[in-house]
Amino acid sequence: MFGRSFPFFIASRYLKPSRRNRFLSFITAIAIVGVTLGTCALLISLSILRGYDETLRTTIIDFMGHIEISGYYANDSLVGGESISNGLRARIPEISAISPFVRREAIIRSSKGLEGVLLKGMESTEDISAIREKVIAGEFLSQKVSAEEGALSPLVIGKRLADRLFVGLGDTVVLFIATGVPDLNTPPLIEQFVVTGIYRSGMAQYDDIYVFTTIQAARSLLQYSPDIVSGFDVMLSDPAKIGEVVQQIRHDAGGNYWAESVFELFSSIFAWIDLQRMLIPIVMAIIAVVATFNVISILLMTVLEKTESIGTLATIGASPRTIMKIFVSKGVLVTSIGVFSGAALTLIFSILQLRYGLIGLEADIYIFESVPIAIDPLHYIVVILGTILLAVLATLIPAAIAGRLRPVMTLRFQ
Repeated sequence: MFGRSFPFFIASRYLKPSRRNRFLSFITAIAIVGVTLGTCALLISLSILRGYDETLRTTIIDFMGHIEISGYYANDSLVGGESISNGLRARIPEISAISPFVRREAIIRSSKGLEGVLLKGMESTEDISAIREKVIAGEFLSQKVSAEEGALSPLVIGKRLADRLFVGLGDTVVLFIATGVPDLNTPPLIEQFVVTGIYRSGMAQYDDIYVFTTIQAARSLLQYSPDIVSGFDVMLSDPAKIGEVVQQIRHDAGGNYWAESVFELFSSIFAWIDLQRMLIPIVMAIIAVVATFNVISILLMTVLEKTESIGTLATIGASPRTIMKIFVSKGVLVTSIGVFSGAALTLIFSILQLRYGLIGLEADIYIFESVPIAIDPLHYIVVILGTILLAVLATLIPAAIAGRLRPVMTLRFQ
């Protein structure tokens, strides 16, 4: 007697505002808003966590590659940098690029400020980092300046550091490097540099501390010979083999140097992200329970409100199964409207955050200057399908109650 679309038609009619019972319409709206907010909360949490993970990994790898090779102790230097580099390339085919560097703690001084920094001298022709892509003013290690006779060595500094020192392009700064306990017999190494570039990575740990110059300038300041380096940045062709390659380098080092992956160097940060990820199932469960109770509550109220209508449907031939389908359809409709609305709002927010950085962060505490976010289609698919499936299961109880009502009793219901 009734077509397949009949339950859906009746359920959609129940969603429309009713002059007769505005309270039921209000409760339905509240249920939809509840599901919408729950979906937004879950998707935004997943997107931010994924954004933190991806942005952190990308930024760190952009600056130092997958593996860092250095001496066993701080400020240990490696003699024969070219032979070490060639040997690593020959023994480990997974290495796609390797870049030597000279690194040392220093103090940078301008006419208006003084800060502690980490000086890193890099070989521009072998540089594997993506720092030059982060430069927002000037050039990355300009060879034009260093090529001029008597010119100061170039220096690239972070935007946050430049603001604190009140320096810009073309300004001169002085670097001090201690060679021991400073006294009259062991004065610090001192050299002037000219600021030729300003970068911004968005990660305070780099922008506040790292300053870059050519490896030749760093060697000159530290009085190193041309074959001495502090270490190497290593990039692999297959990031999945980082752990395996690190173990091989350590085994082959023979006590001459040490290798660490980016995940070991920044283990505390990645452990923090893993801890946040562990809480996601708890958050999902809480939001799912709230959404389920919202749907069950609205359907139970609908059963009470529409008892006479249920009796009328049963009288004209609607079977208990058909009546159950009507309430299941309403539950699915309420959930679907809420879920898709929440997903749409989350997607709009994510795009705006990616483009404009609407929500900023205190970089000294949260690492980044704005909330990092990632749009993962899998998150949306899992949340949408999972929530709708949960709604179907949640509607079975009130739908079964509606299907078991006897026509005579429902028609007498006041």
